[in-house]
Amino acid sequence: MVEIAAVPALRAFLPQVTALHAAAFSQGWPQSAFDALCEQPGVELWLATKREAGRCDEEAALVGFLLARTVADECEVLTIA
Repeated sequence: MVEIAAVPALRAFLPQVTALHAAAFSQGWPQSAFDALCEQPGVELWLATKREAGRCDEEAALVGFLLARTVADECEVLTIA
């Protein structure tokens, strides 16, 4: 059985996030941009992963992501793919 789950990002996925962003946009962001944004307060990176039931997150295939920033009572989507 295959599951698709939204999970908070693990740093191990940043190279895959960078590659997916580059495939989705004509000017993809470098990994250093994702690193810098993920260090900022209120910024969250969520992953959509596809995996076989029972496998751990590190073994999941990345199928999408959402990078967002929350300030006060507002949330801004920074990028999505």
